[in-house]
Amino acid sequence: MRAIDCRNFTIFEMDLFFKKARIRILDSGFRIEIHRIEKDERFDGYIKLKKLECVSTKLGEAMLHAVNNMYGFLEGKEELLCDISDGSIKYA
Repeated sequence: MRAIDCRNFTIFEMDLFFKKARIRILDSGFRIEIHRIEKDERFDGYIKLKKLECVSTKLGEAMLHAVNNMYGFLEGKEELLCDISDGSIKYA
């Protein structure tokens, strides 16, 4: 992660590198790219990453779903999907 001066612009992106894949979280979490390794057809013995898919997330609907879940809980129609303990910091 790298911090930037948010007075210039805001951005949230993350690259996760694994032995056989790369996952990129882009557009403030609204888009996820999945890349896998494959043999490079141009250069013998080399391996490259190939983008397999790009997924649009439903991050923009998160607050709507949270409010609907809280309302359903208060009406006695459903359980909370998470409670205050899920977001609290536990100290040893």
